[in-house]
Amino acid sequence: SDLRTLAARKSCLGDLINYAGMQRMLTHRAVRFLSILSKAGGQRRLEVLGQAEQAIERFSAVARGFSGDYAAIGAPPELADWIAGVLTGRGRAYEALTTAFRIRAARALEAARDPETPPPAAMLADLVDLVSASLLDELNGLVRDLNEQLLLTSRQEQDHVERVGNDIGAMLDDIQRVGLNIKMISVNALIQASRAGEVGRGFAVIAHKIKDLSDQMQAMAAGIGCNLRKVVSH
Repeated sequence: SDLRTLAARKSCLGDLINYAGMQRMLTHRAVRFLSILSKAGGQRRLEVLGQAEQAIERFSAVARGFSGDYAAIGAPPELADWIAGVLTGRGRAYEALTTAFRIRAARALEAARDPETPPPAAMLADLVDLVSASLLDELNGLVRDLNEQLLLTSRQEQDHVERVGNDIGAMLDDIQRVGLNIKMISVNALIQASRAGEVGRGFAVIAHKIKDLSDQMQAMAAGIGCNLRKVVSH
């Protein structure tokens, strides 16, 4: 893969890690708000109800994103196949658990809409058990897998930079060798011009110019090589 592709993958993985972390937070928010609804009343109840609904909807949108609707999590369309490959190991378990959470949270939310009938304790307990026993482990595993993929992609990027650097370094060595050969030719030309006396004076001027150009070319190649080594080392 070229550097542009690897950079795009790293950026995408960073976004995916953030979304997975967000989903962990949203599970806690949804459960907390649903629990508060059993005690809140009046305007406070309406506010908490809206917050719970927002958390569940946001969780559901992220879940759709990780389950194939990559546009929902802002992933570039050209990386869709690659993302699918990265998420293959967790696809079924993730989808089953997030679907179970969405269904149970939606039921608890619907039950909470009636101010006279707070969500049954058993319903909330079931939701808490799902989150604590399975869902958080799955989301933590997802974050761990994505972090490992990010490290792998970073290593691939560094390897690619080093390979390109080595190739460019070899070309710079060739340029310096050519420059050295040109310099040697120009020195020989100067010697021959000096032997020719007045007749060779014009040729000597040209030989001096060629020598100067050769020195400049070698200096430029050396400078590029120095900067290249700094880039590769970082």
